[in-house]
Amino acid sequence: MWKKKIQERCEGITKKVVIRYILLQLPAFAVVSIIMYFIYATLDLQGYIVLLILAGWMVKDALIFPFIWQAYDSGSRSAADAMIGKTGFARKRLDPEGLVRVGNELWKAYNIGSEAIEKGEEVVVRDIQGLTLTVACLRDGCNHVHPQK
Repeated sequence: MWKKKIQERCEGITKKVVIRYILLQLPAFAVVSIIMYFIYATLDLQGYIVLLILAGWMVKDALIFPFIWQAYDSGSRSAADAMIGKTGFARKRLDPEGLVRVGNELWKAYNIGSEAIEKGEEVVVRDIQGLTLTVACLRDGCNHVHPQK
């Protein structure tokens, strides 16, 4: 079960993301290595203990990677871009502006269709500009488009 969850978390990982993650972990690993060398030299610590600590540091980085790799993916869609294509419902009449609920959030919306969207009708997000969604209705016969603002 946990393997499946990790596999789902790792979908979309690219070679570029892995390389970026490794390169950004190198400075911390270098600092830990230097500290461990000084501890080894001054406290007469056995070499295998130092190697074990450094190996543990690398294992830690490998274990947390599936949970944080999205932060290293510069090509991922922004939260705003992720809204495009989602569906919601009109909370107030859109003629051409009003309010829609998408997921658990209430948004100001602009209707790109030529007909008003009535309260309760299903809409799809076509674009986002600042904090305003551009939406279209999903019912039949509302494909005509308003001229742009």
